[in-house]
Amino acid sequence: MSFFKSVAANSSVFTPREAKMAMRQPSTYRVLSQRAGSSLRKTTSVNLLYFRGSSSVRVFSFLNIARYSSCSREEFYSSSKRRSRGPVMAAKKASQGQKEEEGRYKHTVDLPKTTFGMRANALVREPEIQKLWDDHQVFKRVVDKNDGGNFVLHDGPPYANGDLHMGHALNKILKDIINRYKLLQNYKVHFVPGWDCHGLPIELKVLQSLDQDARKDLTPLKLRAKAAKFAKATVKAQMSSFQRFGVWADWNNPYLTLDPKYEAAQIEVFGEMALKGHIYRGRKPVHWSPSSSTALAEAELEYPEGHVSRSIYALFRMVSTPSSKDSLLEEFFPDICLAIWTTTPWTVPANAAVAVNAKLQYAVVEAKSLSEDVHPSAGNKKKRLGNIGTDQHRGWFQSSLLTSIAAKGKAPYSSVITHGFVLDEKGLKMSKSLGNVVDPHTIIEGGKNQKEAPGYGADIMRLWVSSVDYTGDVMIGPQILRQMSDVYRKLRGTLRYLLGNLHDWKVENAVSYQELPMIDRHALFQLENVVKNIREGYENYQFFKIFQIVQRFVNVDLSNFYFDIAKDRLYVGGTTSFTRRSCQTVLAAHLLSLSRVIAPILPHLAEDAWQNLPFQYTIKDGSIAGFVFESKWPSVNEKWLAFPAEEVDFWGKVLELRTEVNKVLEIARTGKLIGSSLEAKVYLHVSDASLASRLLEMCSVNNDADALHRIFLTSQVEVVPSLDHELVQNISHTGEYVVEDDRVWIGVSRADGSKCERCWNYSPQVGSFTEHPTLCGRCFNVVGIQPTPAMAAAIS
Repeated sequence: MSFFKSVAANSSVFTPREAKMAMRQPSTYRVLSQRAGSSLRKTTSVNLLYFRGSSSVRVFSFLNIARYSSCSREEFYSSSKRRSRGPVMAAKKASQGQKEEEGRYKHTVDLPKTTFGMRANALVREPEIQKLWDDHQVFKRVVDKNDGGNFVLHDGPPYANGDLHMGHALNKILKDIINRYKLLQNYKVHFVPGWDCHGLPIELKVLQSLDQDARKDLTPLKLRAKAAKFAKATVKAQMSSFQRFGVWADWNNPYLTLDPKYEAAQIEVFGEMALKGHIYRGRKPVHWSPSSSTALAEAELEYPEGHVSRSIYALFRMVSTPSSKDSLLEEFFPDICLAIWTTTPWTVPANAAVAVNAKLQYAVVEAKSLSEDVHPSAGNKKKRLGNIGTDQHRGWFQSSLLTSIAAKGKAPYSSVITHGFVLDEKGLKMSKSLGNVVDPHTIIEGGKNQKEAPGYGADIMRLWVSSVDYTGDVMIGPQILRQMSDVYRKLRGTLRYLLGNLHDWKVENAVSYQELPMIDRHALFQLENVVKNIREGYENYQFFKIFQIVQRFVNVDLSNFYFDIAKDRLYVGGTTSFTRRSCQTVLAAHLLSLSRVIAPILPHLAEDAWQNLPFQYTIKDGSIAGFVFESKWPSVNEKWLAFPAEEVDFWGKVLELRTEVNKVLEIARTGKLIGSSLEAKVYLHVSDASLASRLLEMCSVNNDADALHRIFLTSQVEVVPSLDHELVQNISHTGEYVVEDDRVWIGVSRADGSKCERCWNYSPQVGSFTEHPTLCGRCFNVVGIQPTPAMAAAIS
């Protein structure tokens, strides 16, 4: 099915809430201007992406697939406000009604319109979305409708002995990300949540709540009854918290280990193993806890911080040798000894024998002095125990595996995923005494001091889960959460940009792929690669790679390039113009794909965007996807992926050229030649004849979208055939760079003509039209046919 056949006109089914690929050598760059250096303003969000390096070209590779992006660090750090904000500022001034004369063209400007707020308002909006899901039984509906086979995720159960901590949040959110992705992949997802309701931790909690007199009258049966009551109450509280995290599961039918049916099933399995001869009675030493009066597993042992267990070498004198005529050891008696090394020196006094291996070779060596000190290896025992302790969280999988193999002769699962512990942002274990405990409830709802501990909502916590490599220990803290909030805000702003600029878009407005400008085809190529790479990330359970891919795509490819350039044709290109409709075609594809690929990680954000769609989306069976998880994963579009390799290479060069042009524009701005980049005219000289010819074509291209001055956000661009040209000699602000042995010269002067009142571009045509003397040729043509738009809220 064609992509745009899936999109149907009209409003959403639910009322919205009011309110290169080519690798390149790093370019060399030198400034030929009288003024050296430039002033670049840094932005907060950039720090999450770039930490080192300053090459003007960035080629990224993820999941063994190259990423197509060539915006530089300098471009990232330069403020877009200092380039071109003509259409935006003109429209804002007009909409604010500063002067009647200035606002006479405001009805011809297509500002974004959407009810999708910039602020998440997560503490209110997330529960509303969860209620929407519950009211319409979305999870059940999607599962019932999916027909791509079963996917069962076994829930390694938490203890029902207290409030949830960050380990619980990491665990359940990871599971939910997997399940939600499988839902989009058309699987029937089965996820039954469970709780371990037996054991010492629960009993200790009960005992701690009783005074001495109550403990005296406590019989084993009474203790079990109290423990069961406590466990059930804890299950209820933990279940509510998990649901607030946005976790989907069969909450009405959880498994509890205290359920008689569950216990009966355990006994049945035990009986099967006994009948097969796998169960026997034996003796083994166990560790004992005097304080808790119970046996301890080795993984439950805790050692005091700072304690060092020493390993030693020891000698055991041999008292006899095997009776044999050709014994080689007799001559060394009585001074021959066996040397051993042990990490448990306290066991040596009770040692009764030393084991030897008949398959190994031993040597007799002479020691210089038996009285010399040996050199103990400190810390080995502690390291071994540390490895065992870290592995404790994997015990459930091990016991499940052993039990299933013994009872059924096969593993109970096809694959296993385990994760590490959650530490504070300094890498320290969380403890109340250190005051470094991060509580999931506080992350979502906020603390007592909302300034120091604001309520971020569940999606920010889920975004953090996706950002970490959970295969090892992970870190979280206030600074990390602030970074996650910045990333989330940028992503939400991206969705808002897409929604706002599609307020009047309908499927019949779509431009066919063959007719799209090259810049739009390149954008779809990038989008399809991003979706492909993100899918691989989900399939391999490498969510941190998805986090990185999405973050870079939103910041570099979209916000810093495509969106920045697109504003001109979206706002002032004309409501029904070809270039605006082609851009909207691309934006619609981005909105529908981006909403779905982030949905497993950020379900509330994705659903919020989906409920604000200005059009309906129809799936393959002809039904309308009222919720984002009914829409299925984006299907592969081979046509978009087939963007020619030579075009990929060319647009990589264009993006790099744009970066270098921005550097010279910044120099001109510092020299007070220009303010906005629209006040500039750019001159180019390229030593490569083929590249020069292509750039020359872009200076006079038929469609405005591919025009080189639109890509540079300047008013004019001229490709000069030679640097000996007289005009070049009079340009004071210049620069050059070298890429693949080709020299590119860049010059900047004031733009020709006068400033257009409507779009703020400079043009010699301004003043040529009697009826509209303040407009350029493009704007003159637009205002003659532009209808008066319906009133709606404008996005600044």
